[in-house]
Amino acid sequence: MKRFLLFILLFSVLVSGIKFFDLIILTTTLANSLYLASIGTIILYLILSIRFKVKLTTFDKGILVFYLGLIINIFVMLLYSNLTLYKTFFGTLNLLGFFFYFFLKRLKPDTKTVLQIIIVLSFIVSILMLAQQVVKPFPLFNHLLEHENFLVQRGTVRARIPGMAFVVISCLYYIELYFQKFKLKHIILSLFFYVIIILQGFRSITLAISLCIFILYFSSIKKRSFFSVRNLQFILILLIAVIGILQIPYIQGIINGILEAQKNTVEIGSENIRINAAIYYLIEIKKHLWMYITGNGLALPFKTPDGLFAVDLGIWGFYSLAGLVPTIGLLWLLWKGYCLSPDKFMKLFFLYMLMNAFLFNAEVLRTGIFYIYSVMFYLLEEKNSNLNDHHKY
Repeated sequence: MKRFLLFILLFSVLVSGIKFFDLIILTTTLANSLYLASIGTIILYLILSIRFKVKLTTFDKGILVFYLGLIINIFVMLLYSNLTLYKTFFGTLNLLGFFFYFFLKRLKPDTKTVLQIIIVLSFIVSILMLAQQVVKPFPLFNHLLEHENFLVQRGTVRARIPGMAFVVISCLYYIELYFQKFKLKHIILSLFFYVIIILQGFRSITLAISLCIFILYFSSIKKRSFFSVRNLQFILILLIAVIGILQIPYIQGIINGILEAQKNTVEIGSENIRINAAIYYLIEIKKHLWMYITGNGLALPFKTPDGLFAVDLGIWGFYSLAGLVPTIGLLWLLWKGYCLSPDKFMKLFFLYMLMNAFLFNAEVLRTGIFYIYSVMFYLLEEKNSNLNDHHKY
């Protein structure tokens, strides 16, 4: 019973934190209110359960550096811009999700509970993505209208569904699980999640997850067992599944749209919209040299003439607004996540995020992603702790 209640509590706080309730049938105000309630619940609990003698872990230190940089950014912007404390607070609100990591450390859920939450949310997100494809061009989420992130092109609905990173985690998790238990259902589930990711129609995301799957596959093959029955079974099932998926006209349209977009990008060359946006954010709006250190301010409503926000440039846009210290802190956290992960699916999730960060993709900074990072940091530490305890005995 206690484990079930803990599951419900964590699930509720998490779905509110990633703005799952921003559905079109509800209101943006409700989604924002639940997000504030999520952050408020976390901070209140942390204050009530505060500990003064705590040994800082790797991620504790990285998160503290990250927030120290944000404090510097906020302080400088309040002094040298027209921003009010109110606007500054709401401009940085999305970045408070790292507090969920400390919340998890206080509650200490077991790894099985955390994995169950990830998988349940992956299926919910997948169902919403499929539903979005069915009801297009009608958007299911309010933010798809407000931030011009809802486009029907490349043969699909290019929509950012909250919590899509959970689908990436589950896709990689089930592939690794197959090489541990060799069950057909794990391949089917991983392919299902892979198709959901492709349905977004984003080139860099498709490239990053495909590369991660490729690495996961070859890293899971034991030496001298390439031609083993189970390995050949995996290759055969995968080929049949991929060929079958590619025969679906809807999927063909998405793949052709992605390839056509890439062709157009190559032909355009220096006129690429993201290159122009990078020049705008990294050079044109920098009025003072110290802004290359402190950033221009996260609460400022910067937008390029082509309609791109800084977040659309991934880590480059984040650096432009947040400054050097938070950017180094975030990259260091993702890199440490990659280096310290005991499981391949976790390691490759962090690699996936690092690739998207440098490929001018907003995935690394999407609403709620800091909650998801927190989940993975906690899961990583718990698994490493369990491994260390096992080795002692």
